[in-house]
Amino acid sequence: MTISEEYKNMESYHSIYKGCSGDLPCDKKLYSMTNDSLYLMTNLQCCDTDLCNDQFYEMPEDEKPHGGVCPSCIKFNTLEECKANNKLKCLQKDDKCVSFSAEVEKPDGVAISYSAKGCMSALECERLSDLIIGIKMLNGGNFECKNPPSKKEKHQEEN
Repeated sequence: MTISEEYKNMESYHSIYKGCSGDLPCDKKLYSMTNDSLYLMTNLQCCDTDLCNDQFYEMPEDEKPHGGVCPSCIKFNTLEECKANNKLKCLQKDDKCVSFSAEVEKPDGVAISYSAKGCMSALECERLSDLIIGIKMLNGGNFECKNPPSKKEKHQEEN
């Protein structure tokens, strides 16, 4: 198995793990994003022969959004919930809307705290802590995933 991760928070960080997959899902692309300046993209690729993951690994290209729409915001240096005043189109049709606050250690060793809202792949909502390889969760304040608002709910919010 090869797990690649791109974490972008003003700067971009790339992490790669190569090893055995255990019970992790294979051949999946997972992500969470608030906007172009904050996102986490994780790719899981499996193979089934000895040393099959020893080649050079190239990060996959980004997808074009074709999912639902979620509220979007980010607030740094706090675990207090941010107020969503933007909308974000999700990448995949089964994606969830996420509300998240935590203190994390970035791959460069610097700790930051923030709260964010945006989109997250359904599988990442279920298995977030199993799949992160480049950043460490230091203090989780809030983590909630739910379905994007339906067309009826969106219409009610606008009126």
